[in-house]
Amino acid sequence: MDQTAMYKLMKSLLPTLDRHLTKGMNGKVGIVGGSKDYTGAPYYAAVASLKSGSDITHIFCSEEAAIPIKCYSPEFIVHPCLYDMEQLDMWLNAVTSVVVGPGLGRDKETQQAVERVLQRVIDNEKMHFVGDADMLWFLSNAEQKERNVQMLWKIGKRAVITPNVVEFGRLAGAWMGEMGEYDIKKQQQIEEVFYSEREGHFGEVDSEHEVVRHVAMLSKSLGNVIVCKKGLVDLISDGTTSYFVAVEGASKRCGGQGDLMSGILGTFSKYAQNIHNPNNALLAVVAASIATRSCAKAAFLKKWIGLTTPDILEEIPGFLAGFYTDDMSKL
Repeated sequence: MDQTAMYKLMKSLLPTLDRHLTKGMNGKVGIVGGSKDYTGAPYYAAVASLKSGSDITHIFCSEEAAIPIKCYSPEFIVHPCLYDMEQLDMWLNAVTSVVVGPGLGRDKETQQAVERVLQRVIDNEKMHFVGDADMLWFLSNAEQKERNVQMLWKIGKRAVITPNVVEFGRLAGAWMGEMGEYDIKKQQQIEEVFYSEREGHFGEVDSEHEVVRHVAMLSKSLGNVIVCKKGLVDLISDGTTSYFVAVEGASKRCGGQGDLMSGILGTFSKYAQNIHNPNNALLAVVAASIATRSCAKAAFLKKWIGLTTPDILEEIPGFLAGFYTDDMSKL
């Protein structure tokens, strides 16, 4: 890996720490998810947001999910108000970014909450949006998908969606007629060649390059939101500018890694303002991808076949602390 380039990126992103900071200045993340059957996903996203530097994390979930999530940890503020629009509105005012999707569920009642969150982000131009997991289903398969995407258009580059290979295929099929040519197996072969040539590196790539072309096209179809297609190579594009991340990750996939990355993104989206670059929002996603992959690799080398997401979560603080070593004497 180009350690110098990674160091420069992370140093430019991460906030300066000093004694004059007050609670909330490093971000307040809201996780919108948690339902009767799914309580682990929002927990992982919330822990990741805190361990990557967020000062406060709220979880907005269904009533059935609230008690289990509260029992997992005392570190979150848990609101069982997913279907209480008045309460949801009130508490969304308290966050700087929202992560929508981990454990959200797909029932029709949830559509109202999705619309309310999207509208709140539209109204607050300083708020950032991360969509993953079930939120992507509301953009590709739900009856109200047209309405949801219209609202996403209004958010633009303040929004990031993080589909995996399957989720990307659904989004492509829903929103791009010309994506009929999209062949998952062929694309995976292209990515394998690309990865072998750039393993351990990250950087900008031409948006017309065959490895990222479809990602850029999907971004344009969704209003130039930032799309991060997760896979062997993470491919990130806002429709105009594109990046790749081929930093090595874990050689085992375990449930919850996507939730972890979305939580880191919830925090890093706030940090993007620290990067003095017109592509700062994209670079924050690049940094989140690098952090997720690097922590996954570190955890894998300790646990191998027994790797689980909590192992990766434990690596986040140490990974980020490495970029503060030059500042330790000032604290």
